[in-house]
Amino acid sequence: MATGALVAAGFAVDAKAVDVELYGQVNKTVISADNGTNSEVTFSDNDKSSTRVGLKGEQALDNGLTASVLVEYELNGNASNGDLQAVSSSASTLTERHARVGLAGAFGAVHVGHTSTATDGIAEIDMAGVSDILGSDITDFGGATNFVNAATKASSGVKVSDVFKNFDGGRGDAIAYHSPVIAGFQGQASTSEGGDIQTAVRYSGKYDAFAVKAGLGYEMMNNASAGNSESLLAGSVTVKHDSGLAGTVAYGKEGNESGAEASSVYVKAGYAWDAFEVAADYAKFDSDASNKREGKAYGFGGQYNLGHGVSLAGAYRSLAVDDNTAVSYDDIDLIMANLRVKF
Repeated sequence: MATGALVAAGFAVDAKAVDVELYGQVNKTVISADNGTNSEVTFSDNDKSSTRVGLKGEQALDNGLTASVLVEYELNGNASNGDLQAVSSSASTLTERHARVGLAGAFGAVHVGHTSTATDGIAEIDMAGVSDILGSDITDFGGATNFVNAATKASSGVKVSDVFKNFDGGRGDAIAYHSPVIAGFQGQASTSEGGDIQTAVRYSGKYDAFAVKAGLGYEMMNNASAGNSESLLAGSVTVKHDSGLAGTVAYGKEGNESGAEASSVYVKAGYAWDAFEVAADYAKFDSDASNKREGKAYGFGGQYNLGHGVSLAGAYRSLAVDDNTAVSYDDIDLIMANLRVKF
């Protein structure tokens, strides 16, 4: 009706610059969290791959270029990366994940807007299975939960996210370039608002019965202040055999303006058959800051892919921390059940 009114008024209207499609998912997790003193059950939005809705599309232009658009919002009111000992009933609100436009051609593609930087997902390339609930970002589940002082049984003030850093890239207001794929390799570069620069190279290929995916990225922060990150190096490689056996290794390292460094290693092994997947993983974080903090996590789980974008998953994860202070910390144990429905 609005288009018809504009035409009637004498205005020229291009009603369909880009063909778009609606997509999204609802992804919910039930988590039982035991910090050594209390045990709580929460019903959370899965922060590993949040509940979201979006519009995406592209259109070939007469000059040989292709225009694209992506607008995506997430609902993450009671996020799984929060404090699982503080039960919340907060309602979800829409938060912008992507709002960008792009042009692509023989040169590659350029995206502008609120979108993925070059290093987004670089440490999360993973074909080892149970991807709904097990991954290299340990903070996705219980990131704001505090470890308990083993002696006093009081909160230590040390959160899971203080121990297990996520060195993966993310999204921001940026301009990003993606090169053409050549022999399975693709280069990426971006610069974010504020002057941060990200570069990455990714690979995907097949060797006989082995599928291989890998990526390595580097981010340089502009105007880093003392105590904050100055640079991040992260990458991951995953291999899957036609038999269903698969493995993943991820690594991250942070350079700090004050001279301190931190690093993490993540390994995962899995097996898939028919619609089922099982996997186990292990993560280790080290910091050479004054507290010499070390974090360790391990987990195992299974996933059942029902088809049509519907999957069920369950997992157990244990989180532990140690440092050079006189404090001992109780482990945090998580039992998780997840249901994801895509559309």
